[in-house]
Amino acid sequence: MNPNSDSRVMTVLSIVLAASVLLETLLFRLFARGGVYFINDETPSIVKNGYTSLVFTGNTLFNFAALIALLILGLIAMHAWMKRPDPFYIMLSSAVGAVGLIGLSMMLGLSGPFLSVAYYSASSLTLVGVFALVVRGKARLPLKIFVLLMGLSYLVIYLFKGFGLS
Repeated sequence: MNPNSDSRVMTVLSIVLAASVLLETLLFRLFARGGVYFINDETPSIVKNGYTSLVFTGNTLFNFAALIALLILGLIAMHAWMKRPDPFYIMLSSAVGAVGLIGLSMMLGLSGPFLSVAYYSASSLTLVGVFALVVRGKARLPLKIFVLLMGLSYLVIYLFKGFGLS
């Protein structure tokens, strides 16, 4: 693939991922939480069936988004690996590949504390690598600030969830 087609593929996949996550948030997260308040025994079956269908669609989109995210991670790892002479890209492609493999393992049903800590560690390394990549590149200041703040928010979550800091 040439750089232009790689860029187009990543753009399309990123748009598909964003749309899937947005719809999943609307259909699953909001409806699943709201249903507790408005679905009861007296609710007509057509409303219950519609509600169940929307929540199921949102849940399906979540699973679809997870697969698209793994595909995007694989493409990022492949792209970074092709820049092998730079040790930074080797580290980043390894971290991204590890996140993808661990994520796939978890999707297949493997679990445990070691796998969770490995996921949080590889994800943290990836976030630091992406920030370093953005800083090294010619990205504008707003993008650098956005990536820094997004990365920090995830790193804080990873510290509390993965390493039990409280």
